[in-house]
Amino acid sequence: MDNDSIFPLLDERITPHILQTDSLTVTAAEIFGGQTYLASGGETVLHDTLPLLSGNILYQTAVLVIFASYCIIIFRYRTLIGSMMKTLWSRLHRKKVVEERNRSFSRLLKLLVTIGMVAIAVVGVKLVEIFDSDIALPHWSLYWLTIPAAITLLYLIRTYRWSVLKLAGYLTYHTDFVKRIIFLTKIIFSIGAVLFIPSMIMFAVSTTPAYSFFVYLLGFEAIIWASYLLGQTYDLFVKENISILHWFLYLCGVEILPVSLLFVASARILIN
Repeated sequence: MDNDSIFPLLDERITPHILQTDSLTVTAAEIFGGQTYLASGGETVLHDTLPLLSGNILYQTAVLVIFASYCIIIFRYRTLIGSMMKTLWSRLHRKKVVEERNRSFSRLLKLLVTIGMVAIAVVGVKLVEIFDSDIALPHWSLYWLTIPAAITLLYLIRTYRWSVLKLAGYLTYHTDFVKRIIFLTKIIFSIGAVLFIPSMIMFAVSTTPAYSFFVYLLGFEAIIWASYLLGQTYDLFVKENISILHWFLYLCGVEILPVSLLFVASARILIN
């Protein structure tokens, strides 16, 4: 018996089979059957599917608050709102309202400005959701800070406008004129809130098939509102015998600059 192996008989039986396996080609069909095929490799998804920006309770609560507040304001201040709407076509009535600055009317304007700012914030969040659903932000901040952040940004723009106008009035000794133009822009903004908040609410709760319609509708309404704002501010400057150059500087520094900066920043975020 050969002493090179401890199990010589076992080696003689196994070795030929081991040597033969080096030259064998076995297919999957021979082992597992004729219906066998190789599955293609797929990528493993390691991240969770995040909800939509409009799917969190804060967004939905904001929409409900806007709707409820709008209905209450329209019902409670319907007489003052009717008087405010007359300023659309009556220059004398508009001049009277701007000069008097009634306390009840001022309270109505504050309420409409507030609800209008919240509505614009909601629309802005909805637009971000439509045009850029893949936002690289933490889960908690993405859905719980969007509405407050949008509202804060809008109020920063409003504070900037107010500060620039106050400073310009102080430097040019036209403080009373600055008060009138601030009050006039409040009226114009409030008129826009009364007319356009219903469509903004419908856009906020709309689904994919209606997105295009409401985007075009809101864009058309924004153009109408901006045109009216330009016309009324121009008329006020002309009536006060103030140079058109000053009106142009007002547009560039107060109205166009903050909006253009916001638009450029939003475009960069959406593109990147």
